[in-house]
Amino acid sequence: MTEKGLIEVSESSNIFISDSSNSYPGTAISSTFEGSRSILIEIQSLVSAPSQSYGKRYSNGIEINRINMLIAILEKFSKITFNDKDIFVNVSKGVKVKDPSVDLAIIAALLSSFKDLTIPADNVFIGEVGLGGEVKTVTKIEKRIKEFERMGFKKCFISYQSLAQSKDLKRYSSNQMKLISIKNINELNQYIGEVE
Repeated sequence: MTEKGLIEVSESSNIFISDSSNSYPGTAISSTFEGSRSILIEIQSLVSAPSQSYGKRYSNGIEINRINMLIAILEKFSKITFNDKDIFVNVSKGVKVKDPSVDLAIIAALLSSFKDLTIPADNVFIGEVGLGGEVKTVTKIEKRIKEFERMGFKKCFISYQSLAQSKDLKRYSSNQMKLISIKNINELNQYIGEVE
């Protein structure tokens, strides 16, 4: 809606991610579904020194209980301590997300900010994270991947289980995008860079 009335959004898939092709530490891209349409979203995180003697958690767009759970999983299985840090998690442009398929992107954004390492802007993450640190498959994975490819992304991190179970993904091969299957968050931790 504009001052002149309704106008068409020609490319609705990426309306909720930053315009810049550059990335910065603490940013990861994932997708959620609105009806039958895959919508790309940008997860932003900031891990910083606490303003008080202990760290606090803040979240905008994702339930704080889910953030706390993912932080606990990350601490247990990646040997990283967050209790002495303030943690901010935000979904860009005010989107509210309940879809657990963004868990892997949240973990990636937290690791990226903690290590002050940038995730390449052409990488995307899809996967629910279980309490054992395992990456689980999500619904409509093929549609999500096709949308990522259409938007020009080069690497898509998905659950090993997704690749093993989907006949379409097993046959999937593209010069434009590479599928990287991971079993648990430790593999993601190694991709982003081990803690020094």
